[in-house]
Amino acid sequence: MIIKPVLKRLRDAWPETRIILRGEWHFSKPELIPLALDDPDTDFIFGLTGNSVPAKPAALDIDAVRQIYQLRGHQAKPAGQTIPKRSHTYHQVEFPG
Repeated sequence: MIIKPVLKRLRDAWPETRIILRGEWHFSKPELIPLALDDPDTDFIFGLTGNSVPAKPAALDIDAVRQIYQLRGHQAKPAGQTIPKRSHTYHQVEFPG
């Protein structure tokens, strides 16, 4: 996994810097999440796009985002605004491990 030595070099150079790994779910590897969790100053954000496995534990959050998106669309029409193409929200989901 190429990110492990990269994280080590970053951590060696900047030991107190918060590192955030970001990417779509299909780019994450099973080893990547524990690697980030082992370092208290490293966090990660992975999208759930198009993958039913991580989407199952996040089903309630995904449903809530759909409702927010629909509400934003309904509010935009009478206000004469463009209907938003997407909504971004951030959630923490625990996956069985």
